[in-house]
Amino acid sequence: MVSGTVASGDVLTFLPIRDNTLIDVPEGTNSNGLGDGIYSGRTGVMSNGTRLRGVLAFDLSGIPEGSTVQSASLMLTLIQSSSDFQVIAAHRLLTDWGEGTSEGTGGQGGPASKGDATWLHTFFPGQFWTNPGGDFIGTPSATQSVGFVPGSTYEWTSEQFAADVQSWVECPASNFGWILVGNESQLQTTKKFASKDFTKNWPQLMVEYAPGTPCPADIAPPQGDGVVNVSDLLAVIGAWGDCVGSGPCCAADIAGGDFQVNVNDLLAVISQWGPCD
Repeated sequence: MVSGTVASGDVLTFLPIRDNTLIDVPEGTNSNGLGDGIYSGRTGVMSNGTRLRGVLAFDLSGIPEGSTVQSASLMLTLIQSSSDFQVIAAHRLLTDWGEGTSEGTGGQGGPASKGDATWLHTFFPGQFWTNPGGDFIGTPSATQSVGFVPGSTYEWTSEQFAADVQSWVECPASNFGWILVGNESQLQTTKKFASKDFTKNWPQLMVEYAPGTPCPADIAPPQGDGVVNVSDLLAVIGAWGDCVGSGPCCAADIAGGDFQVNVNDLLAVISQWGPCD
């Protein structure tokens, strides 16, 4: 297993902390947590036309708090292909998922182990996706046409890809990574990419960012403008009360982290008033 970061000025290159393949088999019995590849697409008729979706996530804690993400690029190396060019879409995941000790040499993976993500499970055997095949945003964050020559490297990047990373920097609790969805309308469209458990050419996420000064009270759009002012005060007042339903992060809950926006958060805005130092 390989994970971590390599720093170069205002660019960080991240290796995945976990990856896996969701394999569309009955009862969610297969997974490929420690396999040497992550798969996307659909198998041929000899393998029952099984749908395969790769998932991968990165620990972004190396990006300083308050930074502005300028670009983000996911690099994957193709190690096996069963078809000509196919479009692979990277979608932002909405639910956490796991990697266990399952392993297989092909797209069918192996028996799912405890903690594995499967087509039905976020964490095998007792936790489930709301939607079989993964909970993710329907609009892709980035797409790429992937060819058939092993050893070729492909890049997924876009403004939305950078926005995904920015949101995870601001709210680490919502960082569940991406799912790779290929051509599932035809048989034999599978692409296999080197996973973090391959011998080389591991997945990489390269993030370019502008360091900023942490300023928790700078919450009003445009967030990160470096000034705490009346807009931020009104944002706190507008979010007053219980904010559990707002998701894993509640920007207006500045002071307590208790999912309550109250006078303590109002005082936190006042105490940070003016330009962020």
